Amino acid sequence: MDKVKGVSLSEVWESMSIRQRSGLIQNFADIQKAWISVSFNSYGSLYFARDLKAGPSTKFLYVNADGNEVIDEQFVLGPTVGRGWLEEGRAKIQFDRGPCKFVEDSRLFPLQYTLE
Repeated sequence: MDKVKGVSLSEVWESMSIRQRSGLIQNFADIQKAWISVSFNSYGSLYFARDLKAGPSTKFLYVNADGNEVIDEQFVLGPTVGRGWLEEGRAKIQFDRGPCKFVEDSRLFPLQYTLE
């Protein structure tokens, strides 16, 4: 992740008025509300379409806050790269990391390959 140029919030927090702090916190809450109002059609990690090598992928499809389905061909869902899928040697295990349609299905991937 890249850092944005500027001043760290911790450096200016004490000098901000209560109104400024409150406004900033409200802005953060609005951003979080926007994030959680979107739902995806599959479970996986988000990639730029140009960066995902050939293999399982889906067009990036999500439902926005208004309930409209959105396709953006700049992005795709691909294999998950969450820490839980990679820690304690799991990165070396060959199994399908998605994307998959339902989170419940994704939890079975490691189990299926562990049992084989």
